[in-house]
Amino acid sequence: MSFEDEKFSYVVLARDAPARIDARVLAHPAVTKAAVTAKLCVAEGIVTETTARRDRAAYRLRKGWRWGDAVIRRAEPE
Repeated sequence: MSFEDEKFSYVVLARDAPARIDARVLAHPAVTKAAVTAKLCVAEGIVTETTARRDRAAYRLRKGWRWGDAVIRRAEPE
């Protein structure tokens, strides 16, 4: 049997409660010169989040996201 056909599962145990995350990155973000577009899994379902390059801090952060990363989304300042 080749390794692609093997079934597996795992269990993770911890003494402390896990950190609360708001979303999980479902695929590598699409990075262009103008924006970063990421597909995220959130409590409400699957959303696509786009961040323009003019928001430098957010663009730089999202550009570094990889598949499977945990995301903590904060409310935008008013």
